[in-house]
Amino acid sequence: MIWQEENNMRYDTIFLDMGATLVEIVPSAEAIMAQAIRDVLGREVCFSDLQVAMNAVWGQVVTSEPMIWEQPSEETDRQWILAIDRRVLTQIGITERIEEISSRSYDLFSHPNSYRVYDDVWPALETLRAWGYRLAIVSNWGWHLQRTCEGLGLAPYFDGIFASARVGFEKPHPAIFRHALTVLNTDPARTVHVGDSRYTDVSGARGVGLDAILLLRDGRTLPEDPGCPVIHTLLDLPAILERKT
Repeated sequence: MIWQEENNMRYDTIFLDMGATLVEIVPSAEAIMAQAIRDVLGREVCFSDLQVAMNAVWGQVVTSEPMIWEQPSEETDRQWILAIDRRVLTQIGITERIEEISSRSYDLFSHPNSYRVYDDVWPALETLRAWGYRLAIVSNWGWHLQRTCEGLGLAPYFDGIFASARVGFEKPHPAIFRHALTVLNTDPARTVHVGDSRYTDVSGARGVGLDAILLLRDGRTLPEDPGCPVIHTLLDLPAILERKT
């Protein structure tokens, strides 16, 4: 088949986002924060209030200007998360031991047990690797992305794993994409990025000359103008790539 021959492949490298693309948080981000509060304070919180607070605060974070870390480190990452957690916890009336709660939450979110790999990921990765594609994760993620991927069994499939907290730039900032391109020594024209966000993934990739594919899982509404091909499962990705040869 022609897509197995390198000279006839439109791309040779595929970048993939992490959250809502390869994995989902289990049981939920709110449940993990509630567990951190329970572990530190020994009491329950109103789950719906916590959900509203987290949605509001993180909604502002993900639509704001991309974060830039001048000196990336685990401590810098923890302090950035602490500032966000402080806003969430204060909104639900928690003002004591915030640093301890944030630290516990950070550790929980860094652990592979807090994530589930989507069922379609394994066969998709097997197919893409068999076809000869180089794969990399490019994600707005914390310091321990590599360790999390190793714990989930994802790491062996990827030639590079690039977390914003380590690179120092969040998507859609072009620097994180350029860093991955440089490390992998790959041509933007031969690379496509797959992710779930039109803002961070599609516009970010387009900003450095990459093609993009938008992944909308679980019946998410299709944007009026996605500006790129749209798939609903990674099992659809090979067919999209084949059509682009």
